[in-house]
Amino acid sequence: MTHFRFALLVSALFPAASAIADSAMQGENLLQALPHGYKIGYHTRQGQMRMSEMVPSDESVERWTRMVTTQVFHGARMPADGFQQRLAASLAGACPGANAVKIDAGEEDGYMYALWQHVCPLNPATGTPEHFWSKTIEGNDAFYSVQFAFRHVPSERDTHLALRHLAEVRICDSRIPGRDCPNVSPAHQD
Repeated sequence: MTHFRFALLVSALFPAASAIADSAMQGENLLQALPHGYKIGYHTRQGQMRMSEMVPSDESVERWTRMVTTQVFHGARMPADGFQQRLAASLAGACPGANAVKIDAGEEDGYMYALWQHVCPLNPATGTPEHFWSKTIEGNDAFYSVQFAFRHVPSERDTHLALRHLAEVRICDSRIPGRDCPNVSPAHQD
């Protein structure tokens, strides 16, 4: 079974984390840190999909300027680029003038991934521009999508923050030699 765990967020997402604290994660896991100054604003499980939304500590998922959204689709198999293309088509249908650009794709730690930039010049629902970078990863047990979004035109610093965060998102698998998972300690939030 795939385990959805953020390397630095285990106790925040799973109250029973003390059972796994200070031990190696088992199976396939998504490794993702909570960005500095962010909190988990929302977490849900709907069937085989788990989703978390992280926002700056002084914002909410209802009123945000920056958000990191993580989705894990357990048991799903799909091409990383195919998911991005469907996301781009969906955005184009909802936002006049939307565009998407593939930034990078390939293999990372034995898993296929795709990194795209998506832009909605003016979201009709919010009246604000929305820009986000999306990294998708084809795991063996699940499909992973992580998006770093801004409700404004991102600055160079914003862009660097988003791309650095997504570059650090990885998959580990305790069952595959060389892809071992790290030991995890309970999360500490600011």
